[in-house]
Amino acid sequence: MPHQKADIHQVWTQGFLYAGSMVVSAYYQVMSPRHWLFISSLTGTAGWLLLYSASYAPVEYFHYFQYGFGVLAGIGSGFAFGLIILTPQHWLDKEKL
Repeated sequence: MPHQKADIHQVWTQGFLYAGSMVVSAYYQVMSPRHWLFISSLTGTAGWLLLYSASYAPVEYFHYFQYGFGVLAGIGSGFAFGLIILTPQHWLDKEKL
């Protein structure tokens, strides 16, 4: 497999990481931090499962799985990154979640 396709998921992950953190910044008050973290965990896990499922597909389709992984894992990481940057620690008090 050519090297140009080997790291495409990193480019997409990085791009969607910033997109995800922008979404959290814009819509932070819509959901609680717990809900944002749940969505972050769900999309990150879905991205990894998608990448794992690529082993069952023909190798010529692998780059599509990398794109999907980059989008899902990037958005999930962006949501978590946005929460780390935006959430004051006293908001994470377990009685408020």
